[in-house]
Amino acid sequence: SGSTGVAIPILDMFTEKKLAYLRGSFGNDADESVKNASLRFTWEFELPKFYSSTKMAVKLPVAVVSSERMEALPAELTSLVNSNEIMSEFLISSGAFRYRTFVTVFGRDC
Repeated sequence: SGSTGVAIPILDMFTEKKLAYLRGSFGNDADESVKNASLRFTWEFELPKFYSSTKMAVKLPVAVVSSERMEALPAELTSLVNSNEIMSEFLISSGAFRYRTFVTVFGRDC
């Protein structure tokens, strides 16, 4: 089990958009079971403060970074996004690792 938050800086390298990272009730936080996991570092990694924003714009597209393919927008995010339609998906995996990171962009053009 790994934290998808480590993918945010990589995603940032490939976009010219401002990114804000919401962490909380949208996924499983680290617990006792990850203390000896090979991806433990992903839970210990702290993102720079400029990725967290309390004044985040609403009604824009939202990218959901997850460890599984997203079929629908999580209910917690519906007030932030301008549409619950899937704009784009990153689903490519090499198959070399059990851990996979998927990015699903929900919304309409900015």
